[in-house]
Amino acid sequence: LAKLEAEYDAEIKALETENANLVLQIAELEARIQELLKDKDYIVTFDVNGGEGSVEDQTVRYKKTVDEPTAPTKAHYDFLGWYVDGVKVEFPYVVTANTEFVAEYAPTKYTVSYVVNDGTMPENYVTEYDVETSVTLPTPTRDLYFFDGWYEDAKLEGEKVREIKAGEFGNRTFYAKWLSTTNGIKYQLANNGTTYTVTGYDGSDTVIVIPDSVGGIPVTAIAKNA
Repeated sequence: LAKLEAEYDAEIKALETENANLVLQIAELEARIQELLKDKDYIVTFDVNGGEGSVEDQTVRYKKTVDEPTAPTKAHYDFLGWYVDGVKVEFPYVVTANTEFVAEYAPTKYTVSYVVNDGTMPENYVTEYDVETSVTLPTPTRDLYFFDGWYEDAKLEGEKVREIKAGEFGNRTFYAKWLSTTNGIKYQLANNGTTYTVTGYDGSDTVIVIPDSVGGIPVTAIAKNA
């Protein structure tokens, strides 16, 4: 038994010595690599990715740092930072290889405000947009009135606006225009009392304005023989 223990201990010591030698060899190899690389230069480039401005290429020595350049600008976009291989990086950045920094952006968000003029907005209406998206403006309601559209002029002049188109930008304010509805219109509840249908008219006006809702119930149809 003593002989086996001695042989075992000898093998363990031999393995430890071999392992120590291997670690030493790896350390020496790494040191030689570092020595070879310390005088190596790498090219650092910056891609503004459609933004305005430019950053000159730089030659940077191995494991030296590069500072963050002035951020580029891009109309109607917010600068998010510099990315390497899709990952945002911090500065100063330690250079160990040829490196390309790419600027990334996100569309600037603009506000959409509504002056509803005694009307009521629907749920979940749009309150912001960006240059890449198109937005259909919501339809408000006002009892016994007909919604005649949104205007960007507070005096309700000019053209109606139905949507914000992709490519447009800036904070926007829209004003609701309402038309008073005609007296003498007859209504009948439909769809289990959830909507109204116009069934007739007792007046003499040649132009009739039908409201969007009566008593909060939407007017959705006109009877065939109304």
